[in-house]
Amino acid sequence: MEVFDETGKSIVKLSPGKSKGMNFVTWNYRMSQPKVAKGKTLARGGLTSPRVKEGRYNIVINKGRDSFLNLYMFQMILAQI
Repeated sequence: MEVFDETGKSIVKLSPGKSKGMNFVTWNYRMSQPKVAKGKTLARGGLTSPRVKEGRYNIVINKGRDSFLNLYMFQMILAQI
């Protein structure tokens, strides 16, 4: 399973289970982790991945020779207190 942005750029690859029946996948709306240079210090920027921007995303699921495409709209909703 792979998530693409509106331009067709791959955002993240997710691994659904391989059990028979329904398998669930959770996406935390984050991109793949950035590559961090090797070194003796821990770069704080490499601990978490950046969150995706609001917009439309294509989710592609490949099963054997079949490919399934679903359009997903991500929008932040801020609660007012």
